[in-house]
Amino acid sequence: LALAEEAERQQFGGEQALWLERLEQEDKNPRAALQWLSEQHQTELSLRLSGSLYWFWTVRGHINEGHLWLEKALAESEGTTAPVYSRDDPRGRP
Repeated sequence: LALAEEAERQQFGGEQALWLERLEQEDKNPRAALQWLSEQHQTELSLRLSGSLYWFWTVRGHINEGHLWLEKALAESEGTTAPVYSRDDPRGRP
């Protein structure tokens, strides 16, 4: 999660290519983490991770995968008290 969130913060910086490569090297780890978070009903973390990776999936041409993970996390959040904040909301992620 920390890697994905830091990569997201760096997406428009001069080291974007470096962060894209770092995420590419992780390949299966984010998917495994998202699957595990889903199985453990860790909705807030699942939303944070899928939201942070969305730009990566879009840039790398995996937009369908990004949609699937984000939709899954959002569907799992229905009826829960998991807080969901806009990136512009001051209560949002660090």
